[in-house]
Formats: sequence, structure tokens, C-alpha cells
Amino acid sequence: MADPVIENALQELSNLEKDFAAVEIDSMRQKEYSLKELYERRQKNISAIPDFWPTVLANGPEDFQNQLGPQDGEIIDSITSMKVERHQIKSGAEGEPRSLRFTFTFDTSKNKFFEDSTVTKDFEFVGREDGPGGLVSRPVNFKWTRAGKSAGLNKMLDLAEQLWQAEQALVGDSKKGKKAIAIEQNEREGLWQYEKLREELDKEEDEPVQTSFLDWFGYRGAVAASDEAEAANGDAEESDEEDEDDDGMLEVEIFPAGEDVANALAEELWPDVMDFYIQAQAEDDLDLDIEGESDDEDAPQLVEAADFEGFDEDEKPPSKKQRTS
Repeated sequence: MADPVIENALQELSNLEKDFAAVEIDSMRQKEYSLKELYERRQKNISAIPDFWPTVLANGPEDFQNQLGPQDGEIIDSITSMKVERHQIKSGAEGEPRSLRFTFTFDTSKNKFFEDSTVTKDFEFVGREDGPGGLVSRPVNFKWTRAGKSAGLNKMLDLAEQLWQAEQALVGDSKKGKKAIAIEQNEREGLWQYEKLREELDKEEDEPVQTSFLDWFGYRGAVAASDEAEAANGDAEESDEEDEDDDGMLEVEIFPAGEDVANALAEELWPDVMDFYIQAQAEDDLDLDIEGESDDEDAPQLVEAADFEGFDEDEKPPSKKQRTS
């Protein structure tokens, strides 16, 4: 039989962990709220630097770099601005600081794959009773050009968006998209859009293809974990049922590393963007220095005749023969 004193102590420690976490969240909210104006001022100065964002993103965090595909270099080169916002923060004391909004601005004259000049993707942090929670989102698609479709960049995003829309229709309220997360997994699996997307992802497992960063805009997350879903269903679901729903969504997740990339961009790149830019510039300068040294080493040495004064005849290098016709 468990010792009640130990049980009480463990329960109190568990409660204290929640209190520690609450303090950390409060601190994060206050910090991000205070930084908002500074980030806005920084953005104005960054806009005066040519190719700033392509330089930074091309040398960004490893979690981001690992997800880049063959066409992503050209897409990144067309980015003229990137902004990260903790958009649910209302004040230093109110709002969820872990939710994120990413806004990318593109130069359409440099981008042949889609027509959008501005694309925004929101991530909402959803807490869970049995864990720290995570980010959920909805698919964001593009206005694809013929080149984008020919490259196949639209394929998975189109399917992810079709599934999302089918779920909206299933709950009968397309204007309140978040309610789609309240769908039971067996209902979701009954949709032909779900089966189509799952089949396409299964094909990729058999014949691996290079992903594109653009698929990140289709990330959804473990949507069944939301408290809103539990409220919409009337009663809280058992944890094992939630896990089944999470697994079901993973089966049709077109960008499984979506949350990792979002956090890498928001927590590593965004606050230290100047460090990434300076480091990229330093690496470019180093590459130029190395190339210059290599050129000097390969260049033939010009030797004056006076340099051999005082040498014996057999110590001098052989004289170059004159070319004869």
C-alpha cells in the first residue's frame, strides 16, 4: 500500500511543476510583448538590405535546411520579407505566446511557380492534460502557375486542402474551420479525400521523392488534441482514443516535421536573424579568400634572370627552348 505522505508530496510536486510552467509562460508573454516594437523597427532596417532574407534562409537552422527540395532555392531567392508574430498575445498579461503567425512576401517576377505575393500561415498552440501540447494549423495553398503544376509542387497541398474542405462540409460550418477538428476519426477515414491523400503518401514511402518546403504550408498537426474538439463532442475523450485520432492524422500529414520547422524559424532564426546574416557574410568572405589563395598557388612563378646571379651553371634551371615553326 502506498504511503499517503509520499503520495501527497508527489501530488504537490506535480502541482508545483504546473506553477513553474505558468511562470515561464508569463515571462515569455511579457518578453515577446515588449519585443514587438523592436522587431518592427528591425524589419524597417532589414528592408533596406538587398537579398537579406534569401541569404538568411539559405543559411538557416538545420531543421529548416534538411527540408529543402530541388526547387526551393529558387523560391527562397524570391522572398523579399519574412515576419514571425506571436499573434495571440494581447498584452503583457494576456494571450497565448506559443501560437505563431508566419508571413512571407515574394517577388513574383523571380518566382515562376505561383502567383501569390504574400502568404500567411498560422499555428495555434493547443495544450493537453497529459502533456505539453503542440501546434496545430490548417492547410494554406497557393495560386499555382503552369510551371508549379508541371514541377508537381501543388500535388500534396491540393490534396491536403481538399481533405480540409471536406471536413468543413462534414461539420456543416465552413466559416468556423476549427470545428473540423471535432470530427471522429472513423468519420474522417470515411472521406474519399482522406483515402486519396493516404494512398499518395503510401506511394511516396515506396518511392521516396524529394519534399519541398512549400509542403510545410499544408501542415496540420495532431488536431484531435484540441480542447475545442472535446467541447464540441460533449465529453472529454479518453487518452487512448485521442492517441488513435492523432495517429490517424499522422497518416495524412504531408509535412511531418512541420512543428519542428515552425519552432526553428520562430525560436532560432527570427530572434537571432542578424547573427545568421553576419555568419553567412563571413562564410562568403572566407570562400573568396580561399579561392584567391588557390589562384595564387596555381599561378606560375615569374623568375628574373638576376635572381640566379652567383649560381653555378648546373644549379640554374634549364633554359626554356624557343618554339620553332
